[in-house]
Amino acid sequence: MKTKFYLIILLFLGFLGLGQIVTTQQQQIELSAEMHERLVTIHPFIDGNGRTSRLLMNLILLQNGFPIAILKGDTESRLKYYGALETAQTENSKQPFIDFITENVSETMERL
Repeated sequence: MKTKFYLIILLFLGFLGLGQIVTTQQQQIELSAEMHERLVTIHPFIDGNGRTSRLLMNLILLQNGFPIAILKGDTESRLKYYGALETAQTENSKQPFIDFITENVSETMERL
């Protein structure tokens, strides 16, 4: 039986309360970062969890009028990304990951 991933994503978003009211721009960025972190932590798929979580994060950003968060692929940036994500997962401290995403969104906005 082939999994209908879009149904899993919709159920996941409902479970996490994606419909919660966010009023400030910072809250919107925080929501996108938190949804990314939650999905990649749960790891519901055999493959593509990181890509799917980044897609979800960027969808939330775009829906709120932001540009996508461009996560650079160089070694230093990847290590910073993985480090912030690991801190969120192992120490239950999401702020470093939220700050990392906020910084990336800000850098993208400056380039535009």
